[in-house]
Amino acid sequence: MMKVNRILTIGLLVFSACKPQELSLIGNLGRKVRVSNADGFVYAELANTEDKIFTASNKVYAWYGKGLIHSSQGDYSGKLLHGQYIAYYAVNKQLKEKGEYAYGLKKGKWLMWQPDGTLLETQHWYRGLKNGPTLRYDSLGKLKEKVRYNNGKLLEKKKGTSLLVRLKKMLKGKKK
Repeated sequence: MMKVNRILTIGLLVFSACKPQELSLIGNLGRKVRVSNADGFVYAELANTEDKIFTASNKVYAWYGKGLIHSSQGDYSGKLLHGQYIAYYAVNKQLKEKGEYAYGLKKGKWLMWQPDGTLLETQHWYRGLKNGPTLRYDSLGKLKEKVRYNNGKLLEKKKGTSLLVRLKKMLKGKKK
């Protein structure tokens, strides 16, 4: 009994001596994961709740289980991704994808890059559905296409000013 009290006292002293930054790190233990595969690696944060959340059949949930990140429509099994998500290419460690999850659903601005670091696409999400502008870029990083979504439904699609689009416009102008 005396040993148990001594261990508890030492544990409390060590815990109380921690700085606020260290306490936040302790609170995040088990919430951050690194997952590797042949394509690259991902750093992701997990929800710290064990409560089952209400799911919708039209939404895709991202979750972590058995050392891998999974996604499934309508439901999940494991710990939901919740917080920052950053993926890198395996070959050159370049950014591949970056965004944020809220209980397994994409939220806010998401960015995707080509292996050479050139921006490929930007998307905006709200509660797991595309919402707002999605911008697609060509291999040179020039805007190729702008698409607008509202709650996952395509509203409009506009061509950008990529080299190919400009050449097509020039050729059409000469034919007239």
